[in-house]
Amino acid sequence: MNDVFDPFKLSDGLPLADVDAEISAVEFRFDTAYSADACVAAITFQPDEGEEQEQLYSCGKNWEPVDRGAAAAHESGKASLMFNKSSNIGRFLAALYACDGFIEAAQETGDFDPRTAASLVGLRVHLGSETYTTMNPSTGVEKERSIIVPTEYLGTSEEDEAPAKKAPAKKAAAKKAPANGPSAVEKKQLALIETLREEEGGEDIIDALTDLAGESEDHESFMEAAMDVDGVADSEAAQQVAMSSKAGSIWAQAQG
Repeated sequence: MNDVFDPFKLSDGLPLADVDAEISAVEFRFDTAYSADACVAAITFQPDEGEEQEQLYSCGKNWEPVDRGAAAAHESGKASLMFNKSSNIGRFLAALYACDGFIEAAQETGDFDPRTAASLVGLRVHLGSETYTTMNPSTGVEKERSIIVPTEYLGTSEEDEAPAKKAPAKKAAAKKAPANGPSAVEKKQLALIETLREEEGGEDIIDALTDLAGESEDHESFMEAAMDVDGVADSEAAQQVAMSSKAGSIWAQAQG
């Protein structure tokens, strides 16, 4: 998350936009606070920093909660039906599917079904916002609305907690590079560092930030000290590099 003040960037007013978060709970339910007789997916996000927040996503017409909110089903009983792309949960899922690496990861497990809460709980994502237009069928008046959607897939909480697997003894001698190479998150961070390197004085800034990252006790103190490094305050790329703690960032590399 980039916490650097930018006077030319306006907020969309959505507090979860531009944060890394884990989906900690999902409940399908009727919620009159959203609209009359509306079935919604109530998704609770736990940001890496801050308190949990619940967001409601409409499921569309003729959907209803089943299994005490653990899943949603279409009233027709057809097991093949999926949420409509014009519903808010449809927009959320479309954004999730567009994130690098998600579909491959879901296909690998083979049991992903967004109509069940269990398939979404534990996913880690970077959140942004999406604007869409609705029209009142009675008046023809159009309105723009915004919802929170994933913009980056960061894996799952299980992956973070799983212990590293040891290679069998017979294969220990074969040191091969990982088949998949850097993750999408790492590639993005490395590309940002290269962008900074191409700027005038960028190489010196990278060297200084690398040394600073190795000396700092935590990321917060690193970020504070980074702003005093010559050139950082005048470079948006340098500020983004300094503020990031994601895989592939200077901070992450310094931590090993």
